[in-house]
Amino acid sequence: MIELRADLTSRSRRIGAVLAATLGVAIPLIAGPTLTAAATAAEPCPNERLRQESDINPVSGKPYSTELPDCRAYELVSSGDKSDLDAMLSPLVTSTHSGVLNFGLVSEDGERALWEKSIEPYSDPSAGADSVYEATRGSSGWSQSDALAPPGAGDSEAFIAAASSDLSTVLLETAPVLLETAPVEPSELVERAADGSYTTIASVPRSVTLSAKLSGDGSHAFFQTEAQLAGDTHTAGQQVYEWTSAGGLRVVGVDDAGNPVSSCGAGLASGVSLSYSDVSQDGSRVFFLSPDPLLRGNLPEECLLGPVEEKTGKNSYISNLYVRENGNTTVDISKPPAGVPDYGASFVGATPDGSRVFFVTRSQLTPDKANSDPDLYEYDVETGALKRLSVGPPGYDDADLAGPPSASEDPANWAMVSSDGSHVYFTGMGQLVPGAGASAATNKANETVNLYVYANGSVSFIAIVTHGNFNGDSGYSAATVAPLNVDVGEVTPDGSDLVFDSDSQLTAYDNAGRAELYRYDAPSHTISCVSCSPAFAPPNGPLDPVFHTSFWDNPHGTVQQFGGLSNDGDTVFFASTDQLLPAAANVLAAEPGNPIYDIYEWHDGVLSLISSGTSVSSDFLLGASPSGSDVFFLSASQLVPQDGEHAYQIYDARTEGGFAAPATPAPCASAATCRSMVASPPTTITPATVSVSGPGDVTTVTGSESQPPAKPKVESRSEKLAKALKACKKDKSKKKRVTCEKLARKKYGPLAKKKTKKT
Repeated sequence: MIELRADLTSRSRRIGAVLAATLGVAIPLIAGPTLTAAATAAEPCPNERLRQESDINPVSGKPYSTELPDCRAYELVSSGDKSDLDAMLSPLVTSTHSGVLNFGLVSEDGERALWEKSIEPYSDPSAGADSVYEATRGSSGWSQSDALAPPGAGDSEAFIAAASSDLSTVLLETAPVLLETAPVEPSELVERAADGSYTTIASVPRSVTLSAKLSGDGSHAFFQTEAQLAGDTHTAGQQVYEWTSAGGLRVVGVDDAGNPVSSCGAGLASGVSLSYSDVSQDGSRVFFLSPDPLLRGNLPEECLLGPVEEKTGKNSYISNLYVRENGNTTVDISKPPAGVPDYGASFVGATPDGSRVFFVTRSQLTPDKANSDPDLYEYDVETGALKRLSVGPPGYDDADLAGPPSASEDPANWAMVSSDGSHVYFTGMGQLVPGAGASAATNKANETVNLYVYANGSVSFIAIVTHGNFNGDSGYSAATVAPLNVDVGEVTPDGSDLVFDSDSQLTAYDNAGRAELYRYDAPSHTISCVSCSPAFAPPNGPLDPVFHTSFWDNPHGTVQQFGGLSNDGDTVFFASTDQLLPAAANVLAAEPGNPIYDIYEWHDGVLSLISSGTSVSSDFLLGASPSGSDVFFLSASQLVPQDGEHAYQIYDARTEGGFAAPATPAPCASAATCRSMVASPPTTITPATVSVSGPGDVTTVTGSESQPPAKPKVESRSEKLAKALKACKKDKSKKKRVTCEKLARKKYGPLAKKKTKKT
C-alpha cells in the first residue's frame, strides 16, 4: 500500500530545493536529426481570459492553465471546501494510481462524474466509511451533490457498483458501517434512477460478495453473488441475476427450461470489471461463464469438469461461455462437437448489440483445427456461425495464443477487440505470417510472442514483443504482465489504433529494458513510443500506464471507464515518474520507494504535461472523455482560486474550458489595512518547455531563484493511522482486513526510538 497524502512538509522543502537547483542551471536535451519546435497556437485560445484566471505557478510565474496544451484549462470538479479532507475515499491507495479501484466514473460527454470519498468529519462515529458523490458541470462551474444514499440509509456506507453510460442511473452497494458494537446486517444493491428515486434490487448477507453492472441505457441491472435468490438452486460458487423495473428479479445462469446450467453456479463473462461488454447496450443479451470462474479455488470436486490433466491425473477445471437472450433463451457458445474434449473458454469481448462475441479456447471447435493449443474464435449470435480467427495459410495455422512465457496471464489478456468487431489484436507463440515474426521455438527461448491483428478477413504481423510491467496492488515492485493486459492496453472503437505495454525496444528510443507504452497505427502500420522521452533521455522511474479502463473503449456499450486513449486514436493520457519534460522537475525530489507521478498527454507525436510539475505528491489519472477533450485526475495542488485547500481534489483539464475566478474581496477600508494587504509580486522565471515534438529541442532554462510550492497542512502520524485503520474496516474479508491493519500500523505507528551508539 502507498500513502496517498505523503509527508508533505519534507517533500515540499525538498521539491522546492530541486526546482530551484533545476532552474538555476542549463538543462541539456539530446538533440536528434529531426528536431522540431514545440507546437504553438497561431492565435490566442478562445478561452484565454479564463485560462489567465487560474492560480499562479510559483516556478514560472504564469497562470497554471496557460501552460496546458490544446487550449485546456483546469476546472475544479469536487468541492473546494472539505476541511482538508480528500475528494477520494481512502488515505491509502495502491500504486495502480490511475485505477484507484472503481472510486471514480466519468460520463461519455465529460459533463458528469461520480466518485467515492470518506464520510466526514473524521470525528463522526462512522468515520472512514464510504459515500458516493456526484458532480455536474454547469455554465458557471461544477456543482457537487449531497451523498447519494436511499432514504433511511442512516449510518450505512455506499459504494459505486455500476452506472449507465451517461451516469444518470447508478447502482449502489450499501451496508451498515462495520463497528465492533454494530450488528452484522445485510448488504443491499440499490438503484438510483435518473429521476432520483431509489429502488432496492437485492439484499444479501454481508459475508457474501455482491458485484453488479448496468446495460448502457440503464434499463437492465445484472449482478452476481453466492446468495440464492429468485428460487435459484445452485449449490456452489456464485450465480448471475437480472433485474428490470418491469420484470423484477430473475436468474440468468439457467437453460431454456429455467434449470441452472450447472449446480456450481455462474459468473458474468468479464467478472467484476466495469469495462467489458458482456452486456448488450439494451440489456437484451448477457454473456456468462459457468461454472463460476472467479471462485474456482473454493469449488468442490464435482465442479472439475474438464479433461484429465497429465500432471495431476485429475479432471481440470473449466468454464463454458453462454449467452442468455431476452431472459428466455440460452446458448452454450463454446460447447465442442460430440466426442471432442471440452476445455472451456475465456471471454474476450462482444459488439455493443451483443450480436458477435469473441473468446479464446483450446477446444477443437472447427474442423480446420488439429490440436489443443489456444485459439481465438468469433461467434455470430444471430446466425450461429463460428469462425476461427487466429489462423494463417497452410503450414502457418497454429497460433498457440499466449502471453510471453514470463508473463502469467489469463487467456482473456491475450486478445483485444475493437467495439465494432472489425479488428482483433492478439499475441501468440506460433508463426502465422510466412517470413514475419518468430517461430514458436524461438519465442519460447526468448520469452517473446508475436503480436498480430485480424482485420478484413486476414491476419497481419505487427511485432515481436516481450512482457510489460504493471505496478499493481503489490506496491511499486512491477509485476510482469502480457502486453495486452486489460489494465494497460486499449483499442479505439474502429480498431485503427492500439495502445499496449511492452519492455521490448520497438522504436529508436533505447528503453533500457523497461516497459513503455506503444501506439500501433493500423492504417500506416507504424509503431510510436508514447511514454518515451522525446529528448531520448534514459528512463529513470517506474511507468504507471494504467488507464482505469480496459481496451473496450466503447461509447455506446455497457458501463465502463473511458481511459487514456481517445476515440480517434490521436491522444493518449498516461502517468509516469520519469521527467519526460523539463517542467516536471518535481519528480526529481521524490523519496526512495515513494516516487511522484505526473500526468502527460501524447497528441499526434507531441508530448505535453497535464500535471503542474510542481506538486509535492503524485497526481492520479482517473479517466478521460472519449473525445479526449476532458482528462480527469486527482491532485493536491491548488490550481484554481476555487480550490482553497491542500487536500486531494478532482480536476478536469478541459479543452476550451475554465471558469471565472471567484469575485475579489471588497476594497480595504483604511490606509492601514491596505498596507497589510499589499503582497510582493511573484518572481517570474522562464518556464521549462511543457510540450515537445519529436526527440526534443535543445533547451536552456535559467533563473536566479524560485519559490517552492506552498507548505500544505500536515497530518500527524496518529491521525493518519486512525484514518487508515478505519479505511481497512470496509474489507469484507477478515484476512484482507487484518493484513490492511498490519500495514497501516507498520506505516503510521509510533516511530521506534533510535539506538544510541555506545562508546
